[in-house]
Amino acid sequence: MHSFQLPAYKKDSLLILTSFKVMYSFLEKQEEVSRIFWNKRTMSLAILNKAINRPRAVALLRDPKARFISYFKDKFRKEPLRMIREGRLQPHNLQQCQRLWLSHVGVPLDNIELCCHELIRTPVDSVVEWLPEAYKNDAHTLPQYYCLLACWRNIQIKLNIYKMFLIDQDDHLEQFGKLTGIDTCHKVNHTDDVSETIRLSSFSNSILQNLYADDIELINELSAKKLFLK
Repeated sequence: MHSFQLPAYKKDSLLILTSFKVMYSFLEKQEEVSRIFWNKRTMSLAILNKAINRPRAVALLRDPKARFISYFKDKFRKEPLRMIREGRLQPHNLQQCQRLWLSHVGVPLDNIELCCHELIRTPVDSVVEWLPEAYKNDAHTLPQYYCLLACWRNIQIKLNIYKMFLIDQDDHLEQFGKLTGIDTCHKVNHTDDVSETIRLSSFSNSILQNLYADDIELINELSAKKLFLK
């Protein structure tokens, strides 16, 4: 079982389940929602959701390819450029996913500026080809399916989903806002200002499709159940 907890939030009588690169930054800025971590005090929420569907859980999901491209733009383009620009060239500013890649390509971590330049010139297809051996080692690349699981120690509960929303669809975001009372008109997207167009090869597309097949199946399954709020 993975060792990371994907973001979960509580707002009134709702649980909001999501993943990194799927409205995480947006939800972190909302004062009316509180992030929860699955532990002995909060597992009661998961048990009640499973037993009586209270609190109700809503899932925010994203097309796996769009999610990966957002991750790549952020971690391999925007963030290393910002580190250089702002002079944040200390080892602790490198994130786990960046360290994993740099170790994979044999770049020493003692020269952070060199590390940043290596990240910036990394081809996207190279990262995709490496991803199958590393995707479970960082929370940003875990399958979104895991956001449906409340895990603490040896306890694992698959939550009941009341409604699901695909964040790349404006009508879904609008309905999510109506259900939760959260203003979704001002989205937070850390990669909107990355001007580089990221194009994946057909081979990379097939890797992502196979790697995140469970996520694609989950989206199709929830869509078939008409869990999108009309």
